[in-house]
Amino acid sequence: MSKKTDSSVLGKRKTLAALFRAMDTHTSDDITRQHLAGVCVRLLDDAVRFESTDGHALLRVTVPGTWFVVDDAASLAPAAGTYAAQEATARLALGDAPTPLADPGYWPHTDQIIPHETAAPGAACGFDPTLLGGLLDTIEKIAVAFGCSRRGVVRLQLGQGALDPCRLDRHLYAGHVDHVTIVGVVMPMRL
Repeated sequence: MSKKTDSSVLGKRKTLAALFRAMDTHTSDDITRQHLAGVCVRLLDDAVRFESTDGHALLRVTVPGTWFVVDDAASLAPAAGTYAAQEATARLALGDAPTPLADPGYWPHTDQIIPHETAAPGAACGFDPTLLGGLLDTIEKIAVAFGCSRRGVVRLQLGQGALDPCRLDRHLYAGHVDHVTIVGVVMPMRL
């Protein structure tokens, strides 16, 4: 590999490590939710999707598959599975590929709980401001990891009913990314 490729690989490993670190703040440490104690990686047709949740807030980052390509033969895309974020971060820092702990089949089907994008206004409901703030902070950390400004637009959307989750979207086009989509979801408070 050339020096340019080496620096590209190093930069992308640092970005992936920062992504795992940021997403680790939204994993479960509840002993009854051990299947949520990591970051799930799913391989899509043209992208790689990262998801983490503690059962109250959900974070999804979708990165184009082309971002992981280093040269004609190599790719930095991790294998599908659920990863311990701290171990994945450490392995990436050492130049190793992270190893999944579990098959992604144990991960919840998050498409069922993420509200669809819509322009219709939602009903009034209550959300924990700590969860919203934490999720917004994590979204911005991920944007910075991909070389974007912390001052980006985050779209907030409420569902149609008072018990629907809140959706946060941020699309990254700047920095060293083609198009990364970050979706956060916060479940409403039980009043």
